[in-house]
Amino acid sequence: MSHIIKFSIKELAGRKKEYTRILNEDINIFFGLNGSGKTSLLKILHAAMSMDRDILRNVPFKQANIELSSKKTEETFIFEIKKNLTHIAKERLDLPEILFQENIPEEIKAELEILSQHHHKQEKISVEVNSKEPFRGLRHTYLPVSRPYPTKRPERLPLSEGQLDLLFAKNLQDLWRRYSTEMLSHIRKIQEDGLANILKTVLSAEESNHLNEVMTEKSISEEMAYEQMRNFLNRQNTNIDILGTRDNFIQRYAKDTRLQKVVSDINAVEKEIEHTLLPRQHLQRLIQKMFSHKHIEFTDSDILVKTEDDRALGLHLLSSGERQLMLIFLETFLAGESIILIDEPEMSMHIDWQLELVNAMRQLNPKAQLILATHSPEIMAEVSDDKIFRLNNE
Repeated sequence: MSHIIKFSIKELAGRKKEYTRILNEDINIFFGLNGSGKTSLLKILHAAMSMDRDILRNVPFKQANIELSSKKTEETFIFEIKKNLTHIAKERLDLPEILFQENIPEEIKAELEILSQHHHKQEKISVEVNSKEPFRGLRHTYLPVSRPYPTKRPERLPLSEGQLDLLFAKNLQDLWRRYSTEMLSHIRKIQEDGLANILKTVLSAEESNHLNEVMTEKSISEEMAYEQMRNFLNRQNTNIDILGTRDNFIQRYAKDTRLQKVVSDINAVEKEIEHTLLPRQHLQRLIQKMFSHKHIEFTDSDILVKTEDDRALGLHLLSSGERQLMLIFLETFLAGESIILIDEPEMSMHIDWQLELVNAMRQLNPKAQLILATHSPEIMAEVSDDKIFRLNNE
């Protein structure tokens, strides 16, 4: 897990005093008026972990120091960001030629010449980090105000509102499919290991008395063993007739230690797969609770949305608040033991959802560090005072 320990920023949003905070490993909410520096703060933290200086163009601050801990590498990183005005550049502006005709008085021409020179300050931004190895950035999730994209913004903008909705749906589906691919790969590995154990049991030359020592006590009753094997074969689209009748299977299972071991191995595989699917089921239940008038299902390849009367809806037809909630929940679910930065998570959300948001995010991912910037009192209503930082225009 990575988390930000503390930071200090000079001249954040024009402040005279240095802004310094020690953060919690779980929840941190920055609350303040417009112009208090909430968005600038998140951009600075995001730029440090991304090592992307361009993010900081036009962000009002002078210097930032950020201390971050990585439990994976057992290393503490200290980021130092500096912004300096290096020089004043001049660019000639093209004024209409008629203003420089011969009949214009010389003193007017001189003034126009001065006006035609556009002065602007150029910023030099440096991002440095102490690291034992070459540093290419730290995994984290950043959701700015300008979204509805779960991934990078498209290069060609502007797009119509309908095109943006379709882009949101496509990117969200892509995000879910990448997770599903990893999950299914893990399940296949569980099944392969289980099959190897079953083959070892079936093909082993071990004597029955040795298996008796291993299976001194049947962990699964005869009735449960039959039902489990029947369900397993059904899921594998295998003819259950190979089990024989219930009575014959039960009689065989009571005496055959090899069969007991096979059933035990299958039971272990099923439990491990069930454990792997629990987070996905929890995500679906949590979103379903919020989407009271629509049915949401997360399959191995898609996110399905249906109306109460079972009509299919596309993700792009969700309301703006529903899209916002879906995006935040999915990004939180997939963030792992990392840092989540969200600017104005309350966008388009009903007050009831705002009240439940932080608690729901913690349920989905209790190991991530949440850093939120908000205008909404409801977002932090259920959060203890020690996790709330007020950004005043001081």
